[in-house]
Amino acid sequence: MIRISGKDDFLLDVETVEQIERGICSSPPGRYQVDETSTKPLPSGHTARRCGVGIKRADGSIVMEPDPWEP
Repeated sequence: MIRISGKDDFLLDVETVEQIERGICSSPPGRYQVDETSTKPLPSGHTARRCGVGIKRADGSIVMEPDPWEP
């Protein structure tokens, strides 16, 4: 599961990486944190980890900035 969060709010959960951009597209301009979540602990022992950010610009374009490690 992938969780997308805006400013201080939860935005939505999506199932696939391909759905991230579509989820941000339907939201207002801003910076969105993208986290991988799991009900079972990830290799780090946590149940969530940041995997990147999505930035929606005022013109509607979206830039995805993945974190440097594999999701």
